[in-house]
Amino acid sequence: MLSEEWGMKRFAIAAFSIVVGLGGIPGPAAALEQQPDSQAATDLSSLKTLPVYVDLTDGELTVPMTLNDSMTVNAVLDSGNPGSVLFSYDLVKKHHAFDPQTLTLGPIHYQIGGWESCCMAANYALLGFDFLKHFDYVFDYPHGRMFLTPNKN
Repeated sequence: MLSEEWGMKRFAIAAFSIVVGLGGIPGPAAALEQQPDSQAATDLSSLKTLPVYVDLTDGELTVPMTLNDSMTVNAVLDSGNPGSVLFSYDLVKKHHAFDPQTLTLGPIHYQIGGWESCCMAANYALLGFDFLKHFDYVFDYPHGRMFLTPNKN
């Protein structure tokens, strides 16, 4: 148990060192203020690192995102999903004219291309590699955080 706990602390220290090497860790408010609302979704050049608090209670990496600038959804981030965004059956059925266009996480606006419905809990969505490939990310599991840094993709 002690070696496992120490391994997690070493991982957190290494993750912290990597993020500091990328230009520091701004606080959540600073990260959201770095990019003016008028910049396009694809222009994240002014964003250095975005700290995101994640929910790990059920073992999945879940973050709150805003769908179409109006509704909060629990987005599961899954690098194993290569393509379309998956939305829960319940979410799709609840809105007769369900037409997802964007998912927003702080200053990040993700344009939804293809999507499908699937068997998840009520207000859930699953984003895969198509979203994650745009970032270098560092996980800080002991503190429930993830740091996203835009890359050249």
